[in-house]
Amino acid sequence: MGKIIILITVLLTCILANDKVEFYSPSFSCEKVKQGSIEYKICVDKELSNLDNKMTKIYLDVRYIDKSIKTYQLNWLQKRNSCVDVNCLKERYEQQIRTLEKKLALSKKVNNKKISKKVQNYIEIAKSATKTKLGNQRVNKKIYGTWELDHNKTLLLEFNEQKAKYGDFCQAFYDDLFEYKNIKVIEPILKGVDYNNSKLQEEMGACHEMGMELSFRTHGLYGKILSSPIIEEPSFWPSKFSLWKTDFNKDGNEELLFATYGRRFDKSPEFYILDKNLCEKAISKKGFDTRFDRVFLDWTQQSGPQKNLFEVMFVKYKNKKYLLNISDWKHHNKVKIRIYGREIKKSFTTYPDCAKTYFKNKGEK
Repeated sequence: MGKIIILITVLLTCILANDKVEFYSPSFSCEKVKQGSIEYKICVDKELSNLDNKMTKIYLDVRYIDKSIKTYQLNWLQKRNSCVDVNCLKERYEQQIRTLEKKLALSKKVNNKKISKKVQNYIEIAKSATKTKLGNQRVNKKIYGTWELDHNKTLLLEFNEQKAKYGDFCQAFYDDLFEYKNIKVIEPILKGVDYNNSKLQEEMGACHEMGMELSFRTHGLYGKILSSPIIEEPSFWPSKFSLWKTDFNKDGNEELLFATYGRRFDKSPEFYILDKNLCEKAISKKGFDTRFDRVFLDWTQQSGPQKNLFEVMFVKYKNKKYLLNISDWKHHNKVKIRIYGREIKKSFTTYPDCAKTYFKNKGEK
């Protein structure tokens, strides 16, 4: 009898051992998949799991540039789920990978057309730089300055710990920028128009009456009478204006991103976040005076005039909006390219989230 019990125990152990199936690591969790389901077949097949990971990565790259791909992907999932065997699944995955790779190449090509050739040339110079120097770096939600890190060992320790925990956001940002990956250029609804342009007036609404053609903050004119010597100075008046429309706060209300291009700083636009409701309240105030009542708008200024600022773009990077600034210096036999990204937030100025300078000897390829 004892031998029979031992034999039954051994048989049960063997059956249970055979029921333990090895799961691989596709792009989704295999923890709760049902046996016999499409997901189960993917989880237990190494090649299918690898194909699923590869396809998902390409799909996410495309989605950052082209949101319409989501519907296409959902339709493909229905076709995939109609498969009855592993061979069919592998064939569907391989076909989808080839299709998505073509869509990714096309999406990058279309997106890159929005990036000027000059900017692309500067990015190519930066990619081949012989030396680099870091500026500001954002890790998690905190921005660390280079000078502070060089002079504060405690802060440096915190920075390294945070980077080890959350990853190197700025390095990922530059890596993606150089491959034009996860970067979407947002084009203005109006570009380089005069301040009296009828479409600009219509889109800005009450904000147009706030005297946005005057660069008060830059020239320190708060509370001053706009006397002849000031307003007749040619460099004082911005010459061209651009306008973007977007929802910065993700609250369903569209705000405006307004850029002024001055004569003296023709390569250095100033950006302001405009809320038409706030402008309406301001101009309806009794005794409204542009010199004093525009203060709340000027504290939304996102970028002031800077020497050697070559290009500014409004871009979307991983679902957040940034001003991408590129500056260049030519000194002796060196070319310096400074690229920094500044996340756009409403109603206050932010420091650059990432800043990096690239050095290259003149004439080097």
